[in-house]
Amino acid sequence: MSSKGSQIPLYTKLLQFRHLKQRNAICPSNSSDASSKSGKRSRKQKSSGSGSLSGEKALKAVPNSSNYKFPEGQIKPSTLRATPNKLPFAPTGGVQTVTIPNSTKSRKAFKVKTSDNLLYRVNPVFGFVEPGQNVSIDVLRHNGVEKTDHLIVLTSDTTPEAQCAKAIFETDPARELTVVPLVAH
Repeated sequence: MSSKGSQIPLYTKLLQFRHLKQRNAICPSNSSDASSKSGKRSRKQKSSGSGSLSGEKALKAVPNSSNYKFPEGQIKPSTLRATPNKLPFAPTGGVQTVTIPNSTKSRKAFKVKTSDNLLYRVNPVFGFVEPGQNVSIDVLRHNGVEKTDHLIVLTSDTTPEAQCAKAIFETDPARELTVVPLVAH
């Protein structure tokens, strides 16, 4: 009874709801900030009459490479491994899941990035992996051209008392890096 076009926005809304639920659990002190920011944005959108914010510029091109260099010794290969070691996608998009097991004896904080933020969405972006546990990360790919991108998982050792993974990565800790190719063919 429902068409394919109506299923995609519903699924996206479910992912957003799940993300907010996990974000509030990870950073309880920031939960009120997140809800107040989203409320302000929706009021601006309603007042402008269109779906986009007035004065907002559209990104016309995404750079394919970065000239940023990490300081010596700041980034090293991660002791955590992602499974599977690459994610295949159809060019029309889809959802895949990456699992990050923590086989070390220390608690790890993680941050997930992609090489193309317009094409991919990840959930959760920040979080913790307890020793001996694993975490699943959903990767959503929108419709786009056939190309290979990268999912980057930054990890850092953390204390058992830490409650907000986002705050840990704002302090610029020593990081470990895992890269998972995102292959669309």
